[in-house]
Amino acid sequence: MHADLGVPPDARGIVLFAHGSGSSRKSPRNRSVAAALQEAHFATLMPRIRVLPIGYFGASTGAAAALVAAAQLKDAVHAIVSRGGRPDLAGHALDEVRAPTLLIVGGYDEPVFDFNRDALGRLRGVKALRIVPRAGHLFEEPGAMAHVIALARAWFDEHLTGHAAASGILGDRS
Repeated sequence: MHADLGVPPDARGIVLFAHGSGSSRKSPRNRSVAAALQEAHFATLMPRIRVLPIGYFGASTGAAAALVAAAQLKDAVHAIVSRGGRPDLAGHALDEVRAPTLLIVGGYDEPVFDFNRDALGRLRGVKALRIVPRAGHLFEEPGAMAHVIALARAWFDEHLTGHAAASGILGDRS
């Protein structure tokens, strides 16, 4: 398996990236998210390094893969962030996801917004849908990826470090 692994000193969790069609570990957008998460003391990519809690970052169709994996792994996954994702492609797995899930959609990405709004209603537990204003599907507009990074980083800070997972607090954060 070809992979890029980043483990910063004092890692507090790990975030696995599920890439969408046309994307890869070399995507500048995904690499910028990974770099920012590493700065926040999260390892990125490979699972089960030490006993770190696991999070997923899924982009586009990769979000569906992250959600399906989280449904199958149940309590092993502590947080999920979807960027411009297609959670609808996860099918019935959406009903089984228990990990706190953040869905991020560009304000100009109307079809994907509808998929995410519908998915939000099916997800259990802690969940949120955030819109990045004036952003399209790829978040290429000035400042759009910085907004995504800030949202993802805050979500993983809150949910991947074990505080929320250990408390058992569930609820809708939409």
